Amino acid sequence: MKRWVFFALLAVFLLGLTMRILPLTSYAVWGSDTGEYYYLTKALVENNYISFDYSGWGFGYPYFPGMFTLTGSAGLLGFNLLELLLILTPIVSSLSTILIFFITKNVFKDDRIGIISALLFAVAAPHVFTTSHPMPGSLGDFLLLLCVFLFLKMYDNKNFILLLAPSAIALIVTHHLSSYFLFISILLFIFIRELLQKSSDKKKLKMEIPLLGFFFAVMMVQWLWIAKPFENILYDAFKIKPLILVLMSCLAFSALPVIVFLRRKISWEYKPKAPAWKGMVVKYCLALTAAFSLLGVAVLANVPGTAITVDVSSMVIFAPTIIFFSFCAVGTGFLEKYRHGGFIFCWLIAIAFSMLVGIITENTVLIPYRHLQYITAPLLMFAGLGIVKFYDACEKNKLKNIFFAFSFAILLLLAPFSCYPSTNVLGGFEEGTDCKDMEAVFWVKENLPGAAIASDHRMSSMLFGFADTFPTWEYAPTVFHSSSFNESKDELLNCRTPSGEKRIDYVFIDKTMKEKGVALTQYENAEPMSTQSIEKFNHAPFVKIYDNGYAQVYRINWYQVDSS
Repeated sequence: MKRWVFFALLAVFLLGLTMRILPLTSYAVWGSDTGEYYYLTKALVENNYISFDYSGWGFGYPYFPGMFTLTGSAGLLGFNLLELLLILTPIVSSLSTILIFFITKNVFKDDRIGIISALLFAVAAPHVFTTSHPMPGSLGDFLLLLCVFLFLKMYDNKNFILLLAPSAIALIVTHHLSSYFLFISILLFIFIRELLQKSSDKKKLKMEIPLLGFFFAVMMVQWLWIAKPFENILYDAFKIKPLILVLMSCLAFSALPVIVFLRRKISWEYKPKAPAWKGMVVKYCLALTAAFSLLGVAVLANVPGTAITVDVSSMVIFAPTIIFFSFCAVGTGFLEKYRHGGFIFCWLIAIAFSMLVGIITENTVLIPYRHLQYITAPLLMFAGLGIVKFYDACEKNKLKNIFFAFSFAILLLLAPFSCYPSTNVLGGFEEGTDCKDMEAVFWVKENLPGAAIASDHRMSSMLFGFADTFPTWEYAPTVFHSSSFNESKDELLNCRTPSGEKRIDYVFIDKTMKEKGVALTQYENAEPMSTQSIEKFNHAPFVKIYDNGYAQVYRINWYQVDSS
């Protein structure tokens, strides 16, 4: 590695790390599900084994213990568990920028493309925001990139399979969605390559087919045998029994060789053309128009696949990210020039197709916006390629060259500001938890352990993980958006919570819920509490028992309700 490349890559890593730990300078806890991950990590450390005894919201979490094993192992060394969760995830996520460099350098054989792709990845809003807080998907994202790197290196040295197999297993037991994206990307790559070639490369297929079979078998064992509740998640998503879904998948796999055989009966040859400078400009403008149009749909209608709307200010906030991402259209024009360019393209197409399926079917697993984190990697690899090729095409004209370099530098300075937009841009959702909130949570832990308590998703996670209570998450919406107790009485008397049906005895609200939004389901906007809904807590049967100026806890006087 050249000296300038080493120092550039180190700078990119530090920039990525800085961007991902930035929220910790403003919040006590970053990540709306951190309480649940803390609970599972603590249980692993205390019990010294993975327990499925869990009554939290994400009932599938204990069955994918990769992240908890990592943080729990470090916790056994005496480190503070919460600090580990909050710091270790951004560090692992930032290491992904280095993997982006090595994958891109391996594919496109140019240090400049690798550094630019890694640099864009370090500040790319969809990835930075999502992987900055503790969640299995952050580690899953890193393992997915590691598997991609090892998969591509396998073609040069088959011994890399010995590293790829355990990495794939680690990925599968860490995060279902990351595993799924890796599998469909490799499958599509092999299928498209065979479809375009006149004859099969048997040497490659002898490595690829057993690898795919092994990967699929381990996934099915994990999803349908070990993670038994995951069957319900799959059924809710596709409305098909999981075993039937597996059989349908196997039939689809067996049909692929037949399609390849029939395609080779047709005398047609794929002949790619190298794009000219004007063609690059046209492609870029079309991609830019399409990207802003999609964002416009989210502003004027809703985020595809959800009922969430975003603020019009997002058109400005996300502009630098869109301007960078759109260079992907330029980069894809050169993919045939590179040995593994086809894999990056199939990786991109596989995720884009999955996102489309999620939108059409309103899928509860293939949630469209959850694809953004994963599609960022192949997008920015092609974007890095596109930027370098566009720059090289401008090189003969010094004025164009200077203008391009200046514009790129300005946009790169602006891009980080899109990583953590205000809550109104994100449908009212807040990922951060204030110090005053955590102060109230620890008061609940000391005074109300084991209580059934109503709060929104974010604070339910904190109350569950840090206060040993049984919260409601999204299952008691009326209490926060009704103007009187009577409207929510039945809901509170027999509330369906992740820990079973319970009578709710306490309510926890805070400034964020009142002013920014009550976070309930992930498919709808988090709406602020109205003046009337807040005012009702000043009247019976609610009794305020805690108030630190930011968060309040109310007891429901059920004796008074029963007496009346």
